[in-house]
Amino acid sequence: MKLVLLNLKFSPNLGDGIIAECMEGVLQASHPGISIVTCDIAGRTDYGQGINRSRAFLLALLERLPAGLRRTIVASCLKPVVQLRLQRHYRRSMNGADVALLGGGQIIADSDLNFPLKIAAVAGVASDLDIPLGIFAAGVGTQCSPAGMKLFQGALSSKVFAAWLRDKRSLQRWNDVFAPPSGTVVNDPGLLASVIWPSGGLVQNGRATIGVGVTNPSTLNLHADRPGLDHARWRQLLASLSEELVQRGYKVQLFTNGARDDLSFAETVYGSVCAKLRAADEVLAAPVLHRPSELAHLIASLDGLIAHRLHACIAAYSYGVPHVGLGWDHKLESFFGSVGRQAYMLADTEPKIGDMVDLLERGLAEGISRAERLKTIDATRLQIEDLGSRLTAFVRSDLAANPAQPGYHRSGSPA
Repeated sequence: MKLVLLNLKFSPNLGDGIIAECMEGVLQASHPGISIVTCDIAGRTDYGQGINRSRAFLLALLERLPAGLRRTIVASCLKPVVQLRLQRHYRRSMNGADVALLGGGQIIADSDLNFPLKIAAVAGVASDLDIPLGIFAAGVGTQCSPAGMKLFQGALSSKVFAAWLRDKRSLQRWNDVFAPPSGTVVNDPGLLASVIWPSGGLVQNGRATIGVGVTNPSTLNLHADRPGLDHARWRQLLASLSEELVQRGYKVQLFTNGARDDLSFAETVYGSVCAKLRAADEVLAAPVLHRPSELAHLIASLDGLIAHRLHACIAAYSYGVPHVGLGWDHKLESFFGSVGRQAYMLADTEPKIGDMVDLLERGLAEGISRAERLKTIDATRLQIEDLGSRLTAFVRSDLAANPAQPGYHRSGSPA
């Protein structure tokens, strides 16, 4: 059976790669008979490709434009790319496939028609090739333009054979807008980071090291439920947070999820930290990360972290690293709620430094329940293994019912 995973695996944000590699790893280990093909819907075929180097400039430019004008410009630039290049990319990947899955990540979301245009094209190719299309571990965004909603509904409503969503809010949005089919909640595959990349039982010596995750405010403002983060204020806030952590006895490791625009902003944060602390390696600059495994191992090496990025927090949970989430999108709140860590989520978009450090220290003292963590990880693994079994049975039953067909119909569901 050929399964095509339609995702964002090679995104500059390595959190998307963590999702993809965790999902692939469990499927391959539990179902070696499934031939898995990854199709990054942005057209990338390896890590480090795409517009990573110019991304910071583009985000800063787009952030300054009114939403309507920005959407028009992005759509006019993206449409010919989808039509002339990406559709061929999708067709090559899906040719001869038995089934395709879209996800995971916050992929059913409208950021200037980016995902609506790409997903509409993906669904169109799947339909042309008569390949059943499902959704797994995807998030559904809270806001969508009328044009984006029209594209999504045309691509997904009543045309998807099964939908597994990654949190209850996404499930509710899916059922309100796109069902049938009715969705089902599954865990985020990124929870398996510690299974795919074991930490090797790292033992920390000396002072605890706290990771401070840095995300470019332009990214947050373009995708946030509550935009409005100011570059200068956040640069100083993160620098002051790092200095306060040192004052309380910790070493600090700045880090990003890999995107070049985040790294550029992290460099300005590091430059704003007291020179004496930098010279003494009390605060360490964010390293350049190229692959999901590097991000996972960095997080595993920390004693605690504070971050905006969802998959920094998800990986931290997987490794049992106490973490504090900084609010900017409901998907963080959904994840923290799903693992019983609502108390460690700061919804304020500009939290006080003392509140962040106090909450982190509370988390360090309390720790993360090993039993609950392993239970969650095991449930995530079983969900993906079960997915492989259901897809295999679905394809076999459809082939038996339609032996002369080159593809498989959308009648029935493996759910």
